[in-house]
Amino acid sequence: MLLLTGSLSCFAGTMIPGRLYLLKDGSEITCNLEFSTGQGKIEASNPKTGEVFKGHYTVIFVSDIMGRGRGVMFGDKGTIIFLNIEFSKGTIWNLPVGYGDGEDNNGLKYQYQSNPK
Repeated sequence: MLLLTGSLSCFAGTMIPGRLYLLKDGSEITCNLEFSTGQGKIEASNPKTGEVFKGHYTVIFVSDIMGRGRGVMFGDKGTIIFLNIEFSKGTIWNLPVGYGDGEDNNGLKYQYQSNPK
């Protein structure tokens, strides 16, 4: 999802799996971010409510191995979620790993984790 140089360019367009956890009740939203050069799309779905989200993010690199990003997702039922995420750059063997938090337009708070095991 982050810096594409040399051998990492083979991941362009790859969706990195992740989860948003609603802090109010622990429910999960499946959230996938596109591996890109600094801007990419976000796709998500909430299995509990059936709401489907689409959005985008931008990341800025603060070091050779770490980036900070912000994104927004728009749900088809009116929910808008704003995200703040930090990512490792990743390697040819491992997709980037990220974590962060978010808040929606109803004041609900979320925690984000990429590549959950």
